[in-house]
Amino acid sequence: MGKFLAYFDLLGYKNFIEQNTPGFLDSRTNHFGRNVEMALSLGKRRESKHPGRYLADIRESTLNSLTFSDTLVIWSQKDTLADFEEILKVSFEYNHFNVDYDFPSRGCIVYGDIWFKDYDEENQKGGRYMLNMIYGKALIDAHLKAEAMSWAGCVLDISAIEKGRSLGNIDILLHDYTMPFDVPYKVKEKGIEKEIKMPEIALRLEKGDLLITEYIEEGIKNAFTSDNKGLIEGRVKVIFDNTIEFLNAHKIKFPYCYYNDASTKDLAYEVFGKLEENYTHTIITKQQDLTEENNPIAYSKEIVQFDVQTSNRDFLNAKRISEDEYRTVFEAAN
Repeated sequence: MGKFLAYFDLLGYKNFIEQNTPGFLDSRTNHFGRNVEMALSLGKRRESKHPGRYLADIRESTLNSLTFSDTLVIWSQKDTLADFEEILKVSFEYNHFNVDYDFPSRGCIVYGDIWFKDYDEENQKGGRYMLNMIYGKALIDAHLKAEAMSWAGCVLDISAIEKGRSLGNIDILLHDYTMPFDVPYKVKEKGIEKEIKMPEIALRLEKGDLLITEYIEEGIKNAFTSDNKGLIEGRVKVIFDNTIEFLNAHKIKFPYCYYNDASTKDLAYEVFGKLEENYTHTIITKQQDLTEENNPIAYSKEIVQFDVQTSNRDFLNAKRISEDEYRTVFEAAN
């Protein structure tokens, strides 16, 4: 039976194991489980047995997950639209937190056949037999695709997209959680390894477009180097640079327009903006009075200088406009 499956592989895991003490590894690997639980909970929390402390609440999750060594596999029980939505959102949360802040990973979401068998028995002498066998073409497809990637990130394979579309309208989900990007892959031709880029639908690192990316870049850099994983050089630098290129693809570089939340039945607000190279941001507000005859329009203009610590405005609903449209509004505001 076909199911949705997400495969993730941690990058730099060998150095992480070799360069740290058993005590540190014991503590740090607990965080890996926490990251999975946080993703599966989709932000839900429950109080622990210790008053004032909270845990990720995964009681409502329908997904299965299995972690072994540096690999995480998440798969659905069925293949409904709800299953597609849940695995997409959970994968986004896991990928976002890992790459931006914690431990870089690469991953792939596919649709295909997958099966799982488990068994656990402890004998009278303390020996323990554990079977956790996951197998199927979906796992192979996801593994091969993720292993070939030359970045930290996750793609939504065409098999998952086509299955999702056959179940219903997934356009809003794709808009909110993914973006098109030419993903770098390692390939070998005549024994020579090289890198090529292929158009994919990738999970976003952040929900919505960004004004500022420098502070996120610092987080990614820390994720690559912390835990004694080593310097960003050689092959690691190629992967890091490709990841930062993807981060920069989230930047708003075009004139935009969106409706302000302050709009009412009496007043209509539109906000126009354009970000310059030096982070000078010209914001023009167009206010239209709907209660008066001819609906008079008033403009206001503000020039803002952002710094790298400024929070990003939510541009999820921003609409791209042409330079001519922006110039018309800009001139009207002068």
